Amino acid sequence: DLTGMVALVLGGSRGIGAAIAAAFARAGATTWFTHTGHPQYADRLAQTLDALRAESCQVEAVVADACQGEATSALVEQIVRQHGRLDVLVANVGQNQVRSAETTTTQAWQQFIDVNLSSAFYGVRAVLPTMLDVHNGRILLIGSSAVYDGGGGAIDYAAAKAGLVGMMRYLARNYARHGIRTNVIHGSLKLAGVTL
Repeated sequence: DLTGMVALVLGGSRGIGAAIAAAFARAGATTWFTHTGHPQYADRLAQTLDALRAESCQVEAVVADACQGEATSALVEQIVRQHGRLDVLVANVGQNQVRSAETTTTQAWQQFIDVNLSSAFYGVRAVLPTMLDVHNGRILLIGSSAVYDGGGGAIDYAAAKAGLVGMMRYLARNYARHGIRTNVIHGSLKLAGVTL
């Protein structure tokens, strides 16, 4: 029962993120999630929102670029202004592409590290002041089985997801004493039986 809590899911319009956002909303949390605003997913997004709101869920979808730290900070400030709190952050933004290490360009490396790792940092940085104020908060970083098996995609994806583990350990070491719990959730869609 998450009634009264406020959650933000970065990257929550489809796949794992959509399932997390829906689960939080159905458990009673006021749930905000970000998405890219891509027209390809507009109908599915509208159907998801309509279905959740028909169940009396409190859910808001916001177009935001999670790779823009200022935009993430502004969104967190908006949520806190509107609700007076932010209890949970889920950093789920991710992108993978099958390619070899030797064909990975510098531009691709930087882009995918930003999407898969920096976006999580921007979210964490934005929520920490609010969570520190109340000595309470939950941060969930969505990792990947690529950390263990190298993944089926790109070297930057595997490296970024491994970076989330270091981020989690740093946050646990430095912020658990302030009531802020951080975890990384690794998984495989194949192992979890999820069909997208």
